Amino acid sequence: MYFSKASIERAAGSLTGDICIRCGGPLDYVSTGRSIWVQPFCGGGGDVSQVAEVYCPSCDGKKAPPTYGTPIYEDDLIELVV
Repeated sequence: MYFSKASIERAAGSLTGDICIRCGGPLDYVSTGRSIWVQPFCGGGGDVSQVAEVYCPSCDGKKAPPTYGTPIYEDDLIELVV
């Protein structure tokens, strides 16, 4: 599964990767299909992949996933096995 790099930074400082580095609470994630774009082009091959956004329910409240098909550049993704 792909995760956005920006949201993964929330867990980067923890030993297990599943706790918020700000409050120490458990992390959760939401996912949706996103269009994967290739830089420097503003588009991709039409592929839509599941991309998750990590968030902290304590710090951020309940997070809604981005709208299905919302573009994201491949450079802004990290693939993790969950």
